[in-house]
Amino acid sequence: MDQPVAAEVSATTLLERLAGRSEDEQEEILLELVRDQVATVLGHPDAAMVDPDRGFVDMGFDSVAAVKLRNQLTRATRLELPASLTFDHPTAVELARHLRTEMLPDDAAAAILVLEELNKLDESILDLDPASAARVRISTLLQDLSAKWIERTDHP
Repeated sequence: MDQPVAAEVSATTLLERLAGRSEDEQEEILLELVRDQVATVLGHPDAAMVDPDRGFVDMGFDSVAAVKLRNQLTRATRLELPASLTFDHPTAVELARHLRTEMLPDDAAAAILVLEELNKLDESILDLDPASAARVRISTLLQDLSAKWIERTDHP
């Protein structure tokens, strides 16, 4: 699996894990993600070594580590995160809260449902015979849907 597809699957899986959870549960899931990524950047064997309330600078983060963490979280969440992320949100707890706010805006519930449906479609479409007459109709519908989505995104 190539990197962009893996990142997309990871972000979709993360959104699915957050769906239907309380705000506290969502923050716990995201805190786990942040602590895992911090441990990786700092070379710790596991996330338990990352104090969620300790400042990143106090843990030994410099600008290189901050960018590495930002890049890893960007891949995991598919969010556009600034290089100043760890300085704007200086603890794992604060960063997890920020990620929750960014990942789950007011329309998050609708987005999660759409993602779930797209995942079902992804699974079922692969089961169809590629030589099927329905393939042309399905391809046309998917292209039309994509064009509408892009047009709406480009012109809100």
